[in-house]
Amino acid sequence: MPRSSFRPGRAAPRRTGHPLRARAASGIFALSAALLLGGQTGCLLLAAGAGAGAGATWYLSAARDQVSQDPRAVVAAAASVLREMDIAVEKRAATALDGEVIGRTARGERVEVHATSSTAGTTEIIVRVGLVDDDAAQRILGRIVARL
Repeated sequence: MPRSSFRPGRAAPRRTGHPLRARAASGIFALSAALLLGGQTGCLLLAAGAGAGAGATWYLSAARDQVSQDPRAVVAAAASVLREMDIAVEKRAATALDGEVIGRTARGERVEVHATSSTAGTTEIIVRVGLVDDDAAQRILGRIVARL
């Protein structure tokens, strides 16, 4: 009986094929991967367009206004308005340059109020509720401006 070249504790002998065969196989794999991914550019563009559309909707759904008060006064008024509307205030921070108030509605939607001072001596107020609830954002902004 012929003796096997395999021995326990040793690696099995490797068969080495022709070097061009391995190179051809890797080339075929690279070509097929490029064709597969190249054909998917429409899907990638569609996903990128959907992301850009969602980002634009989120940006445009914010309620905005300019007031002549300091950002610290805007943050104080915003926190008061949110508490008055039974919106839980999670974060409140303000400086002379900017400020923000973050809250949550009973349904768990995030409420953001951002105040940023400008060189013209005014403060821009931006209110967002959830992803696209611009009606609630307008109501909250109206109450903040009325309180100031």
